[in-house]
Amino acid sequence: MLQWLERNLVLSSYEFEPDLMDIAVAYTKGVEVMEWLLLHHADIELHVSAWPLRLAAYNGELDKMKWLHDHGVRGFSCTTADDAGIRRC
Repeated sequence: MLQWLERNLVLSSYEFEPDLMDIAVAYTKGVEVMEWLLLHHADIELHVSAWPLRLAAYNGELDKMKWLHDHGVRGFSCTTADDAGIRRC
């Protein structure tokens, strides 16, 4: 689907949802969508709300958590760590 968007939309004129990174963190697997958003929407805020962080941690998305940390996302809490621990990340 991401490739279709690249081919069929003028992404520079597309208005992205403000919470798109939250959605990518919470409801996709891996980091592909997050990477795509960063590549095609350079001014996207790398702020992620607490709930998507907790959901990703609880789902055992260690690669996603590392990607977020490496890209400077702040907001990890003790609760996020607890959720990751439940899944033995």
